[in-house]
Amino acid sequence: MRADRGTVIQFEEAFHKMNVARRLLAATMLLGFAMACTVTTAGAVDHPTAATPRKTPKVFMVSPATINLKIQPNIVLIGQNLATTTRVVIGGRAATTIDAPDPNHLMVQVPADLEDGTYLLQASNGDLSSTADAMLTVKAGTMLDQKTMLIVFGSIVLLLLAARLAHFETF
Repeated sequence: MRADRGTVIQFEEAFHKMNVARRLLAATMLLGFAMACTVTTAGAVDHPTAATPRKTPKVFMVSPATINLKIQPNIVLIGQNLATTTRVVIGGRAATTIDAPDPNHLMVQVPADLEDGTYLLQASNGDLSSTADAMLTVKAGTMLDQKTMLIVFGSIVLLLLAARLAHFETF
C-alpha cells in the first residue's frame, strides 16, 4: 500500500508534536527533581555554633621566608587550623589578615614598620596561640630585584663597549 504525500506530512507533524510533548515532559520532570534536591529542612543547614571548639593554630612554613617590604609585603602561612579570624603577630606587631582560602593557608600583610631582621611569628585563635616553626626575615630596602641588576649590568657593558669603540678608528 502506497501512502500519499498528505498522509506522510500528517504523520511527520504528529511525530514532531509527540517529540515536543516528550521534551516538555522530560524538562518538567528534571525541573521538579532539581527543585526537590534543593529543598532543605531547618535542621539540615550547617550553621556554626558557639559550642564549636576552637583549635590551636599551627604554622609550619612561611612563604616567602625572606621578603623586601617595598616589593612584596604579603606572606603566606602554611599550617593547620588557620582562618580569617586567626590573629598573626610578627615581631610584636599585628599583621593584617588578607585571605584564608582553606584551613591550611593564610595570607597576611606584614606590618610596614618592621626593620631589617629575623622575626618570630605567633598565630592565635582567641586564647589559643602558638609560635611558628619557621621565622621571617625582613630586608627593608637592601635587596635589589633581578630585573634591576640586569639593567644595571647591561648599561655598564654597553658603556664599556661604546668607550672601547670610540678609541679605534678602524677595525
